[in-house]
Amino acid sequence: MKDFQKFFEWKNLSQFLQTNLLKIAIIIVALKISGMLKKYVDKLLKSIMEKAKMDKSISSFLMSAFSILYYVALTYTLIGFLGIDVSSISAFLGAAGIVLGFAFKETLGNICGGLIILTFKPFRVGHMIEYKNYIGEVKSIELFYTRIKTPQNEQVIIPNGMITSNELRNMTKEKVRRLDLKIGVSYRSDILKVKNVLREIIDEEIRGQEKLILKSPEPTIGVLSLAESAVIFCVYMYTKSENYFNLQLRMNERIKIKFDENNIEIPYPQMDVHISRGGEKNACGIIYESENKR
Repeated sequence: MKDFQKFFEWKNLSQFLQTNLLKIAIIIVALKISGMLKKYVDKLLKSIMEKAKMDKSISSFLMSAFSILYYVALTYTLIGFLGIDVSSISAFLGAAGIVLGFAFKETLGNICGGLIILTFKPFRVGHMIEYKNYIGEVKSIELFYTRIKTPQNEQVIIPNGMITSNELRNMTKEKVRRLDLKIGVSYRSDILKVKNVLREIIDEEIRGQEKLILKSPEPTIGVLSLAESAVIFCVYMYTKSENYFNLQLRMNERIKIKFDENNIEIPYPQMDVHISRGGEKNACGIIYESENKR
């Protein structure tokens, strides 16, 4: 420990640099070569894992762990090559390890979180997940964190410890998802006509080339509630998980077009204002009069 502290004194450090210039030059070249070698080994390991049909979640985690171990081993090797007593550094790191363990407990939690994800598989690489306000495709599960790519082409990095300790939705673990749409129409609209138009849209999608809506389970159309300004219809339909967002956009567009063609009104919130000329207030303090304005 004392030897390690003495090494960083300026006099000893200056003398060390003067007597080890050649070794330092060799190390710089070795670092360059080791970088090229690591790239080759990474490609080789990925190729082996792909041929073995290893789960992408496990392979990305192992690659992350390999990179960390590689750089730790490389650092120890180069320090030993310079003639520095590695055992002194190990003793120093061991003493500091207890303090660092408390300081970096979240980091250790992320490693444990990564192992939990790989063991229980709440999601895998390629799955679409929702975590808090983020929705995206899982691109990799690494030693400390998980990377997801959002539909906006943004990369979100989430610590593994946070994922395992919070609620998460997996949108693609099941092959089929149900799309729920709520559509409000005016009270003046013919309810049967609205249902027929919605049914027509669904039947066209079922028969279409893309077949975004599945025949089974059968879609459902009905009146969900009678709201203040509209009759709320619900439409439940099933689709393949990968088609979910495309179907949602397509149905919203088609419903608006079809409603316009059939003169079905989609209302917006309205308020009745009653103006009085010297009238009396009711119990709620609202003044009523025979003349109404909307």
